[in-house]
Amino acid sequence: MESSQPTGSFKQRSIGNACLQYAKKGAKKFISSSGGNAGISAAYMGNKLSIPVTVVVPETT
Repeated sequence: MESSQPTGSFKQRSIGNACLQYAKKGAKKFISSSGGNAGISAAYMGNKLSIPVTVVVPETT
């Protein structure tokens, strides 16, 4: 079931909702620290909402 999310991860539900709420409050940019799915979900939502996203990826996980 979770693999049917647009990004293929369960994190899409929570991060997607958070991005929608912040966008409603006027967010101009999203920043995510992620080594994987959370960053992909933030980038996906930024694209859908036309809000720039910066994903900071650690050197090691």
